[in-house]
Amino acid sequence: MPKSPLLTTLAGLLVLAMPTAACSFGSEAKGQEVSPQGSGDARSYATRGFTAVSSNGSDPVDIRVGGDFSVRAEGAASDLDQLRIARDGDTLLIGMKKGLHWGNRRNVRILVTLPRLAEAGIAGSGQMRIDRIDGARFKGGIAGSGDLTIGAMRVEQAELGVAGSGSVQAGGRVGALKIGIAGSGDIRAKGLHARQAEVEIAGSGRVAVQVDGPAKVSLSGSGDADLGPNSVCTVRKAGSGSARCGRTL
Repeated sequence: MPKSPLLTTLAGLLVLAMPTAACSFGSEAKGQEVSPQGSGDARSYATRGFTAVSSNGSDPVDIRVGGDFSVRAEGAASDLDQLRIARDGDTLLIGMKKGLHWGNRRNVRILVTLPRLAEAGIAGSGQMRIDRIDGARFKGGIAGSGDLTIGAMRVEQAELGVAGSGSVQAGGRVGALKIGIAGSGDIRAKGLHARQAEVEIAGSGRVAVQVDGPAKVSLSGSGDADLGPNSVCTVRKAGSGSARCGRTL
């Protein structure tokens, strides 16, 4: 099967998920560290102007869209001492201080509020919950076994990608949707409606989304795509994968 540009899109998407790995394991920490305010079991971080959030590790991140900028962390003081919050351009980085690893951390929670979110990424096994997304474009990616949950999207163009065994759940409405999975991950979005879509699965991943119009589907491996009864699909397939559509051209 010819190489599809969508996996190239997925690779670019997942760049967002990867920067914070340098915070824990690289020789040089990435971005400009933001010093915490407070020293007990709650810290705040004074930073503004970011439109993307990237998280590495296992601590849950809750993102609320629509308010003024706020970055807070809650948990045991000894665990919060290990946390590193940094800025790299328009991206807020959440990771560990150099030379440390996540280990057996206890109930650390990061809470982020910002006016607009354009991109979000997870590297590792963390959880990220986003209440809603509005705007022209959004990109969300997972590299690893993390979980990304999006309450409601209202955007014209959205891109969602998973490399590994991670899982994305989403609802809402989008104009044009691009989905890419490399591995055994899944995108469970039966509550997400798209006017048109491009879906590519390389591996055993699964996609469930409601497409109310044309959809291009590319399957390599044993993956499965369920695009709903209103979808009109063109399908390219290599392997035992399957696509369920309202109609296939």
